[in-house]
Amino acid sequence: MPSAAAGTRATSTSAYAPLPFLVLGLVGAAVYLSTDAMAVSGLALASVAIASAAALLIAPRWYGVERRWPWTLLAAACLAFLVGALFRPWASVQHGALAFTADAFTIPGYGLMFAGLAGFLRTRRGEKRHALIDGLIVGVGAGLAAALLLSVPAAGVEDRSAAISGLAFLYPLFDVVLVLLVINLAFTTVVRGPSYLLLIASMVMLLAGDAAYAIIGRTGDLTGSRFLDLPFIF
Repeated sequence: MPSAAAGTRATSTSAYAPLPFLVLGLVGAAVYLSTDAMAVSGLALASVAIASAAALLIAPRWYGVERRWPWTLLAAACLAFLVGALFRPWASVQHGALAFTADAFTIPGYGLMFAGLAGFLRTRRGEKRHALIDGLIVGVGAGLAAALLLSVPAAGVEDRSAAISGLAFLYPLFDVVLVLLVINLAFTTVVRGPSYLLLIASMVMLLAGDAAYAIIGRTGDLTGSRFLDLPFIF
């Protein structure tokens, strides 16, 4: 039978387990912002994303989570977003089908992320059904605001293909779906432990980064300052 001291040591070890990932994220962000070399910044971004995906795969097994597939989907989404981000600067100056190379990974990344978040909600089916109505109310309001302030101006940019304008219209609406899922997750979660808080924080950072890109997208820009990528790294 394990002793109390052994249990305390195991708990202490688990508490410090996320620290290497946190340190790697801070170092990666610092390197990403401090260099002009595309190869170095890309390597820093890749290191953070791969470490994040690894954490999403390892942590549920570490803590004995029974339903792991939502975390696996989030890890896959993380890697898809990484590939899309690495291709984005190159794809933004291409023409024809090559211009959509980054989107070919980013859009499936959203789908994987939505499926993962929906998987968390499946475990809460039957709990607080009013949360769906509350989430829909917020989602409709956010959808109208995103469409009028972000999607429509981005779609109306001239001197580019209709397909690119169509994607520029859709991206802010993806965030509306994300808001809807996160709100429902927040309303139906009773025990708000570290994993919940970190997940919500990561979704908020993702929304902040997407909002920044949606704002510059109103004028037709597809890439911007590296500081706009900082929320994605964190």
